[in-house]
Amino acid sequence: MVEQRTENPCVGGSTPSRATRFLSDIVEKFYSSNFSMNLVVDAGNTRIKLGFFENKNLLQHFVFNHIQEIDTNEVLKEYFEIVKYAIVSNVTDIEVDNSFRKYLSNASIINFSTLKNFPLQIDYKTSHTLGQDRIACAAGSIKEFQDANILVIDLGTCIKYNVIKNKTFVGGAISPGLQMRYKALHHFTGKLPLLDSNENISSPIVGKDTQENLHSGVINGCVAEINYFIDNITSDTDNWIIVLTGGDALFFEKVIKRKVFLRPYLILDGLNEILEYQIGR
Repeated sequence: MVEQRTENPCVGGSTPSRATRFLSDIVEKFYSSNFSMNLVVDAGNTRIKLGFFENKNLLQHFVFNHIQEIDTNEVLKEYFEIVKYAIVSNVTDIEVDNSFRKYLSNASIINFSTLKNFPLQIDYKTSHTLGQDRIACAAGSIKEFQDANILVIDLGTCIKYNVIKNKTFVGGAISPGLQMRYKALHHFTGKLPLLDSNENISSPIVGKDTQENLHSGVINGCVAEINYFIDNITSDTDNWIIVLTGGDALFFEKVIKRKVFLRPYLILDGLNEILEYQIGR
């Protein structure tokens, strides 16, 4: 069972014409009131996601494969001009901060890696190694679900299980994501083909050819793992909120045994919550 939050209908960064029309409304609002635009940047292992917020409300988002794509996006340049505050989260070894400082000459920019305080507690042995995206997941889920026991499953390049209790990140687990498993089977063997996943894949438990065998192992293995972690992490009480986010969340939401909340923009929401906390709002 899935509960999916209805997002603001203006959110649709993949459609340039829609983004352009929406931008004209935002610019008009900016110059006619005390409008304050936040920008949050989530530089992940696979893509770069941008979210534009008015205070705590997501207005528009964009997704890019490479930082260079941002240089040629004329719509974004107009958004950048009205950004007042920004935060950059980067889990890669590629430098992106300086690029956004170039884009955002009028904004106050916060580098996530320099932060020490967050709108949550962190109970983790090596807090300096905890991924910025995982802290953002926790912040975003606490914003919505407050004091609940929360399990956030981030289904991206890696599968990350993030456990939050009483507004405290207490730990979790990390395993290879869906595409990483396909790539590993191809890369570390001599003859297994490189496959990909899509919503129409048939993944019977007992595959009848090599492709079906690979799909069965990867997909059913992920499903079994996810359900195993859910069952074991939440075994102490029925009072748990289970949240799915990340690029593969839609792929898996139908096969999870328990009720889940689908939150595709959770990391963006969490980054904005951290930004708002830093600027004292």
